[in-house]
Amino acid sequence: MNLPDNGIQGLIGQEAGWLTASDSDPGVVISSRVRLARNLAEHIFPGRSGQAERSLVREEVRKASSAINYFGGAAFFDLEVLNQLDRTALWERRLISSDLMDKKNGAGVLVGRNQSLDLMINEEDHIRMQSLLPGLDLIEAFRIVDQVDDQLQRRLAMAYSPEWGFLTCCPSNLGTGLRASLLIHLPALVRAKRIEKLLNQLEAEGILVRGFYGEGSEVAGDIFQISNRATLGRNELEIIEHVERVGRSLMEQELEARRYIMDHVRRQTEDNIWRAFGILANARMLSSREFLELTSSLRLGIFLGLFPRMGLNALNKLLITTQPAHLQIMLDARMEAHERDGERAKMVRAVMADFI
Repeated sequence: MNLPDNGIQGLIGQEAGWLTASDSDPGVVISSRVRLARNLAEHIFPGRSGQAERSLVREEVRKASSAINYFGGAAFFDLEVLNQLDRTALWERRLISSDLMDKKNGAGVLVGRNQSLDLMINEEDHIRMQSLLPGLDLIEAFRIVDQVDDQLQRRLAMAYSPEWGFLTCCPSNLGTGLRASLLIHLPALVRAKRIEKLLNQLEAEGILVRGFYGEGSEVAGDIFQISNRATLGRNELEIIEHVERVGRSLMEQELEARRYIMDHVRRQTEDNIWRAFGILANARMLSSREFLELTSSLRLGIFLGLFPRMGLNALNKLLITTQPAHLQIMLDARMEAHERDGERAKMVRAVMADFI
């Protein structure tokens, strides 16, 4: 499925492929992402380059990327011509980083089919390419982005040192330039008060823990983003297998915790879930954070079989479309926070009404 050629409106009118859950998905690992950082050998790195050179890099990378089969039918967005609302919508979809969202000169992003593959230009590095897939599937995400990287290297010379590997602006990305991350929902471990100890263990194992939007974001709705800290000293597959092993362990512990709370505090858990549903189905005002907290309970309720007609895809769609920039673009209106809270509640009520 190609992206329609009508800009941001066309993009947000499509479902993001990385949020498509299967019927058998327990919904613990929401998505997998593998990102590679690269720089062009013949150009000054973005942090020290001027407007003319950044524009030149953008065109070179765009031309080389467009010839890659994975980007057939892709859409290109020039950050220089997008307004703040459109740039924020790309960030809300996790297609660009907060760093790129705030940049304009020479910055761009190429978004592939199903929004499961994209390539940022002139972010912290010349190239940041990432593959996003639903569920726990880091191996496949790496296979895709590795093939894109191979094809790009046939067309562009990358900055590389035999001693240090791929050269990047930040030393934390040196070597492989690879960051593997999982978006993971852990409500039962939070309710069982086991999460703090687990997070401390992860930090000791070289795993970064962040919120929904990655670096600098707070955890909300019991959704955590975990990723490798080091990119140097291990090869790509070792990094991928390490993060995947951690993700699989967290998923097993979360499922065990869900069985525990249903055996020991079933009535309280079900009461909490139904209260969350009641608020979502009737509220007239909902902030983004309150929506995330309440739908965390609802996600748990779907897994526990309390809402047999409701699937994760309905919540995943709301997870994106109820965000501030998406709401304003879809309704074609600039709104204050309290106005967005009202429209968010209205949108959520309409979806919940199908399941009453």
